[in-house]
Amino acid sequence: MSLEIRHLQLVQAILETGTMSAAAQRLNLSQPALSHQLRILEADLGAPLFHRLGRGLSPTAAGLHMGEAAARMLPEWSNLEGQLRAGNPAVGGLLRLATGCYTGYHWLPGWMRRLQEAWPGLEVRLVPEATQDPLRALREGRLDLALLDVRPDLPGLHVEPLFTDPVAVLLPRRHPSAGATHLEIRDLAAGKLLLPKALEPGHPLLKHPDLPRGALKTEVVPLTEALVALVRGGAGLALLPAWLAAPHLDDDLLARPLGRPALARRWWAALPRSLAQAPWWNHALQGLRALGPALQGLRALGPESQTPSRQG
Repeated sequence: MSLEIRHLQLVQAILETGTMSAAAQRLNLSQPALSHQLRILEADLGAPLFHRLGRGLSPTAAGLHMGEAAARMLPEWSNLEGQLRAGNPAVGGLLRLATGCYTGYHWLPGWMRRLQEAWPGLEVRLVPEATQDPLRALREGRLDLALLDVRPDLPGLHVEPLFTDPVAVLLPRRHPSAGATHLEIRDLAAGKLLLPKALEPGHPLLKHPDLPRGALKTEVVPLTEALVALVRGGAGLALLPAWLAAPHLDDDLLARPLGRPALARRWWAALPRSLAQAPWWNHALQGLRALGPALQGLRALGPESQTPSRQG
């Protein structure tokens, strides 16, 4: 028997989901069909890939070895397939990208337009549906470039640091902290903190030494509009990038930096190594890094010079 790409996908799906039923759902197969394919694969290889432990599965050494090979090979395979289907973005064609952040992409269109003007044969397209898990979309070949706020660790990827952007606290103007020039991380433990999906409780940004374990009462609100409405109604404070908070500031809402200097996230660009050799990549990378100063500025948070100094 010759190993096929579907065999690598099968083993990777079981390893990543942990159960046959979840793996079958990911691969659009019935569970009996997946079990049958796994039995045939193991019989042909002459070695078990998984131990059957009750209803669960535990990979054997052979299964782990095959999973590591799948993690290396599948991104390259998917990238090749995407290039052949859509035109090779190394010389032209389609470049698909998404961020691991929000669907408020108002800081990206200018960069996309400038890149396409410099490389007329390259179409740059946002893939909003990949926002929830851009790394998986990249691994599965549905994305060519991911902009992330956590450094990815995935074989076969080329990763570059981009810029930092400050986070801000969105709060009602009637809030007791509204008169401060900035808030400290410990101030967030006093009430409920509303978080967008990209900053859910496990995010490294929230693992701050000033916060005792379990001090934050958090709630994840996936939709930015709903999160803003909850803050406006007094349901809590929200932690957002300064650039995302800016369009929502009005007579009822304001935003303040978190910490001094302001707490910030580091952004990364991730793409297949083969694509990092494209002639347009250095131009694209420099353009992305040039976005940093605009996102770094805290002018979006309002005229701080007119705000009373923080007391205490």
